[in-house]
Amino acid sequence: MIEIENEYQRLKSTTHLQWDKSSEEGADVGPPYDQNLFGITCGAKFNPVGELHLFLENLRLRTSNNPSLDITTNDHLHFTFLALSPLTYKNKKELPREVDELKRISKKVINREMFSLTQLRLVPLKNTILLAGIPTDDSFKLRNTYVRELLNSSWAAYLQERYIGHEIPPKIWHTTLVRTRNELLPVEVRELYLENLDKYFGNLNFEKIELIAANYNWSKIIQL
Repeated sequence: MIEIENEYQRLKSTTHLQWDKSSEEGADVGPPYDQNLFGITCGAKFNPVGELHLFLENLRLRTSNNPSLDITTNDHLHFTFLALSPLTYKNKKELPREVDELKRISKKVINREMFSLTQLRLVPLKNTILLAGIPTDDSFKLRNTYVRELLNSSWAAYLQERYIGHEIPPKIWHTTLVRTRNELLPVEVRELYLENLDKYFGNLNFEKIELIAANYNWSKIIQL
């Protein structure tokens, strides 16, 4: 898992350099996603506890007057096992017919399987704070097996479209805690991140991988 660890360190270094150049938030670039569009994905929700719960509470308290921020709510917090399509669909009727093969492969490969993440930590991007972790060996192998099956199926084009310009599967395992519609995160978020820079937030074990259609933050879900 050295490659994953190295990627997290690379993202940290790159973001710190970007932040060092300016303490301003920059231009309003608008919301990154349409909250009414759905993409097909799989993963699981979880409840924040301990240090993570405290971090989110402090985040909300310190930024309560900043409308540019989009902070995840406790009931929408989730980890994606693998995103399977872009955010394209307005409702269940628009889902492509190939979803039947996707469901068949998912039942074969990930049904009744679990995945686990260890060494959870904060990873910054210039306008986002992620919670990221290191998968167990079994989880890493399971996702790779799932990807191989999908790339040899009629679902391949949808998966490739989701990850245009990126590795399949992606190197990092993460969920988004907060994002801004501006170019850079505000100083108060950066400061809270730096206070928790070297902190680990425990491990997570998910007993089920759920296949769903969801909007960008899982506040709206369509069961498949």
